[in-house]
Amino acid sequence: MSTQEERFDEVVSEECKLKEWTFWEIYEAIGGVSDTKVQYLSNQKKVAWFNDIISFWQVWNTLPLKNLKNYFYDVSTNSFLSHFVNGNQMRVATLSIFLKDVMPKWEDPANTNGGEY
Repeated sequence: MSTQEERFDEVVSEECKLKEWTFWEIYEAIGGVSDTKVQYLSNQKKVAWFNDIISFWQVWNTLPLKNLKNYFYDVSTNSFLSHFVNGNQMRVATLSIFLKDVMPKWEDPANTNGGEY
């Protein structure tokens, strides 16, 4: 490999780098039972993380979230995507993407001016 090709690879590699991000799933009891703050904090889970374009697409193509149409509720099977969390069957209520080390909660100082879709 020539020096020019090596330099090109370094530039492309740096251009593809992103900040480190984490995908979180936030769960709630099936049936919509409201949770306390303590339960909310224990009913969330990091499901993936990425820091470049390649790892983003690996995550996206591996997790069921790649088909957002059926991620929260699958019309064809009339069912929710669910997991057992702390021994309880829970449905995915929220999918969030946050910078690494930022917790998916309003109380995190990094989220003071944040928003939600």
